[in-house]
Amino acid sequence: MAVITNSGIHGWLPRSICLTCLTLMWLEAVLGLCLGCEIYRLMVQRRWRTTDDAYEISANNACDIVNH
Repeated sequence: MAVITNSGIHGWLPRSICLTCLTLMWLEAVLGLCLGCEIYRLMVQRRWRTTDDAYEISANNACDIVNH
């Protein structure tokens, strides 16, 4: 956020994108909740996407489809 505001980019859109990213990083770092992994798990359960071995490597095996 400091880079965005110090480089002269102002407005609600860059700040809201930055705050969204910071919120997602906080959720994963502090609470261990990866929303990307949860969305991926939901897509696999609804058969919108097939499983991929690359997504099974995450913190605390959060993307592991078998455990959910």
